[in-house]
Amino acid sequence: MELGKVLNKEQEAKECLADFTAKIAEKKQALPDVIDSGKKIAIFEITGKELYLYGKSYGRGGAILYDGRASISLEALPEMLSDADYLMLGIRGEGADQGKDIESKSVWKNLPAVKAAKVYQYSIDDFYFQDPIALTYQLERISDFLISKK
Repeated sequence: MELGKVLNKEQEAKECLADFTAKIAEKKQALPDVIDSGKKIAIFEITGKELYLYGKSYGRGGAILYDGRASISLEALPEMLSDADYLMLGIRGEGADQGKDIESKSVWKNLPAVKAAKVYQYSIDDFYFQDPIALTYQLERISDFLISKK
């Protein structure tokens, strides 16, 4: 809505927001077994030196799913991710080697979502921002992933 005000396109902004709200409602109807069951989705990212859990404030699809961000250690993975029914995994370019190393460890392989093959590896470039175009794209990818893993 702020962009609509700045660009003097408030009506278009309202229509965009209404369209997005309708898309969310449509996706929720397609995923009642995920949404109504209380299943959890964790957004996990590997960078060159850090491991992060993401929420609403930092892109990565979190605006659609959650709120918050936390840096974690490898040892904390079981504690932080063992309740997740689904994992969304992002690996930044400089984190590729660390990502391969983590994915080879039993601490990763023993996570319930990993064992159940319910991990979606997202593109950092596609999931970085929270603008209307990015959020619409993320909504489609996340819902497609969840529908495919019912």
